[in-house]
Amino acid sequence: MQTTKNDNIYLWLAFLASAFLCYLRAPDLFYDPRIWAEGGSVYLPQALEEGFLHNLFTTKLGYYSLFNNLSYSVITLFDLKYAALLSVAFSFLAIMATVSLALWLPMRGIETTQQKTLLAISIVIFSNAEIWLNVINVQFYLALCAFFVLMNDTTKSSSQLKWVSRLILVLALLTGPVSCFLCPIFIYRAYNEKDKESYLLCAITITLTLCQALIITGHFNESIGDRGIAFRVDALSRWLKYNVLVPFTGDLKHSAKLLYNILGYGTFLYLTYAFITSRKNSDTQILLGAFLFLSILSHLFSLKMQGAPRYGYAPSLILIFFLLRQLPESRKWPQFILTTSLIANTLYFPMHIHESIYSTQWAKWDSALQAFRNNKTNNITLWPNEWVVPTESHPYFTPAQKAPE
Repeated sequence: MQTTKNDNIYLWLAFLASAFLCYLRAPDLFYDPRIWAEGGSVYLPQALEEGFLHNLFTTKLGYYSLFNNLSYSVITLFDLKYAALLSVAFSFLAIMATVSLALWLPMRGIETTQQKTLLAISIVIFSNAEIWLNVINVQFYLALCAFFVLMNDTTKSSSQLKWVSRLILVLALLTGPVSCFLCPIFIYRAYNEKDKESYLLCAITITLTLCQALIITGHFNESIGDRGIAFRVDALSRWLKYNVLVPFTGDLKHSAKLLYNILGYGTFLYLTYAFITSRKNSDTQILLGAFLFLSILSHLFSLKMQGAPRYGYAPSLILIFFLLRQLPESRKWPQFILTTSLIANTLYFPMHIHESIYSTQWAKWDSALQAFRNNKTNNITLWPNEWVVPTESHPYFTPAQKAPE
């Protein structure tokens, strides 16, 4: 379907609406930002110690993360008081890049302006609080970008868009292991379609997945050994919870459990039925394979195999993608599920609802850094509240370095 001038206007309005929703969720994170967890406890101090170029090639937390390394290398070029602002800016850029792909990358089955707009809005609304506006969790947005590249309709993409897609895929595969879980599906697509672009994407994915695998196995104790991976009796129920039930019902389990069960399990049953009835369609096979590989492997390699909402973010958007493909056929169930899930997630969209992730009582970066520079504290407080920058164990944070010049 060819995009008209009016369609482009609507797509830009959807882009601006998505950006405004990002701001509206927690405005203070833009004008009084924070740094999240390992972003400040691991990536920032090591970037300060190692220098711009060397930091780009270092491995932290047992895997390679190019986006994180690049972000914090750039951050170290400025005074530390701008570190949180730049961190938020880079993560916001990643979210909007994901939205841009949803709106302008030609993808199979997502052709109408309505479908693209709903997909873009869903990317923002379905973002769980833990991955919101922090560099350390950008890999989950990039995994979604890798899926969009997988679903790219190359016959409708210009050469410029193809190059953009390839570069984004490279960035995704080199930023944590999550995107690499899609490797078998890129292989399947190349085997099934046998076109030049599919072969190229497959070669990129295999090569960089092998690189990431070598890094991870080389740092086994740090990347896998410390994760406490062990089979859990409730593994299946937790997988279902974080990949279907919670994403499609918001946080209704704590406020309306009956509605949570009806909507959550009803959605699961419909999706199962829809996948079975369309199983011979090659696009459905790619979608189902992408969902299963991404969700199952993310869950298996999560801490103690407990799973968490962040691991279910990209898989749940794949299911949203599947439902949106059915809208032109005027099917009522996909419309109902999409409507109710968007309403449920909108109700729990404001950050202040998520008290374990967000609190106005926690020290923001500017005040925490100032307290450290004024010798009122020995460490710089991060978010969540129990995290700190380990200033005592890093030579960069000496008394001479505390105060800006």
